[in-house]
Amino acid sequence: MRSPPELRRNPLASRDSGVRQAKQGEEVNLAGHIAAVWPAHRVALDLFASRHDAVLSQVPMLLLLLAYTVVGLWVISLPFALT
Repeated sequence: MRSPPELRRNPLASRDSGVRQAKQGEEVNLAGHIAAVWPAHRVALDLFASRHDAVLSQVPMLLLLLAYTVVGLWVISLPFALT
């Protein structure tokens, strides 16, 4: 007896494809956060009189993006940690 189509396993959806998607998610997550820091730093250099002040102004945003990156990577890894 065959199972209904909705219960059959998709032969194209293997664990390898899930790992590949997670890796792509990690790459996009990291690239997006790195891409967000660079223009923010350039704007800060234009706004502040000294380079030191510009760098110090970026510390809170850098810490926030680091936290977002860590949480995002953790969330991406959850499906694999639970299996």
